[in-house]
Amino acid sequence: MTVTLYAFPPLPNPQKALLALQEFGIPYEVKTVNVIAAENLTPDFLSLNPNGTVPVLVIDLAGGQRKIISESSDIVLNAAARGHVQQTCDAAFVKKWVSDLNLWNGPLYTLAHDAVLKRMISSVNAYKVQLAEARQTQYPALEDAYIKAASRYRNAGKALIALQPCQVDGIRFCPAAYCHPTVLLDMLQNRVAVQDAAATADTQKQLAALLDAAEGQLSKTSFLAGDTYSAADVMLTCTVFLVEQAKQAKVELASRPKLNAWWKGIKQRASYKEVFGPATSPVTLLTLVLPAISKVMVKKALRQY
Repeated sequence: MTVTLYAFPPLPNPQKALLALQEFGIPYEVKTVNVIAAENLTPDFLSLNPNGTVPVLVIDLAGGQRKIISESSDIVLNAAARGHVQQTCDAAFVKKWVSDLNLWNGPLYTLAHDAVLKRMISSVNAYKVQLAEARQTQYPALEDAYIKAASRYRNAGKALIALQPCQVDGIRFCPAAYCHPTVLLDMLQNRVAVQDAAATADTQKQLAALLDAAEGQLSKTSFLAGDTYSAADVMLTCTVFLVEQAKQAKVELASRPKLNAWWKGIKQRASYKEVFGPATSPVTLLTLVLPAISKVMVKKALRQY
């Protein structure tokens, strides 16, 4: 059996998959799909995943059989079930935590409200719309996939316009106050559905409820779903990581000592350093992000689709 993960490591959802594979001891190979450079819209990748999103986990089994999983939370649960680390937690309890944390719109929470950034994102998304429209006729067998892709990126551009600061319980909250490559990349992949200030406020309140629930659980157990690390901890790690990248960790963790202690322990784990180290490195911006943006701008100017 061979396991291949198609991913762009700086993105939040691929990070969930990478962290789970690392933690649960699943041998795997990573094939990088640079979503900024529109590699997720190539015919080969759309044939693998018509949604054009990452991560995608491909498990090649004996006898030529193949299993494909394209939802990050499903990849996390699959890795936990097949991993070499024995799981002693209640499966239903873990799955509920995974589902609840997966519903939180982390990219919306941390997305920067910046005019220059918005123009850059809009420009890249506009290129992807044109690329998807051009390829509808170039690749008739994938016409439906390209139609859906064009629609998604077109809607992403409209969503940027709607992003506004807001107030939560009298405190001004603007997810745009901080910009991090991870958040930018996730927006470029079109996983962010920004509606209005009310949606932003709802996301903040949802986060508070999740963190309060985690604080309560961690007052009883060492990890989120029991005394062993589980898929629930994978999802919570990715949640708190985004909070930290938005420079809100001190605010959110100060009143939650059990969660804060858990987080300090998580950051010492080898898997955390392996997955999130590159995401916080300037090297990622210089080697993966900026060259891809430049490439897209040149192709857009030359109308190369």
